[in-house]
Amino acid sequence: MLYRNIYIFLFMAVLLGSCGNRKVVSLSDIEPVIIPAALDTIIEVKNWIAFGPFEFDTVKTHATQSFFIEDLKPFGITEGEIDDAAIKRLQKKKVKGFFIRELSCKIKFFDYFNENIETKSNIYLVARIHAATAQDVVFIIDGSNSYTAWLNGEKLVGVREKFSNLKITDRFIHVSLREGDNTLFVKINRAANKFSWELIFAESGGDGFERSCNNRQFI
Repeated sequence: MLYRNIYIFLFMAVLLGSCGNRKVVSLSDIEPVIIPAALDTIIEVKNWIAFGPFEFDTVKTHATQSFFIEDLKPFGITEGEIDDAAIKRLQKKKVKGFFIRELSCKIKFFDYFNENIETKSNIYLVARIHAATAQDVVFIIDGSNSYTAWLNGEKLVGVREKFSNLKITDRFIHVSLREGDNTLFVKINRAANKFSWELIFAESGGDGFERSCNNRQFI
């Protein structure tokens, strides 16, 4: 009987321990976007780790100014700079990360939150890009309401107060990917917008694809 109880105790300890481990997300858990040596098509970014939405004080801060709040600063994280250590630090401080796995590159954030979001605005997202070789590509970006994107810690673009995604592929950003792993980091804010809180992110191989994107439908 004693041995049976010890066995049950050990089994439950292992089970609970493994469950706890599954709650901690890391960069390696994100399926990377694979960029071949010669990118000749449009590749959509569909898989992310997200943190947020973060709350703001509606008395002290107007919704349109909530974008400027550096929600990650109290955790010792500079906006745009993210790694596994920072991700673990957030979760250790009870800031839960969750996965976004979409069928296309368009994220509708209102689909992810059922609770009252009147006091919440900023979301932070991380994605991985693995390039077969160092190469120049074009990022195709659109978002609402305000957003900033970084690649490997370098700021790429910042947009303020864009109220909808009716104009698809709003920004084309020429970037240089390094060979191997690259980290994409995005901060997106809804301000007071209750109708459009979205992000579109894809990549193409060059200028010719910019023109083709204007006729492409992102679902």
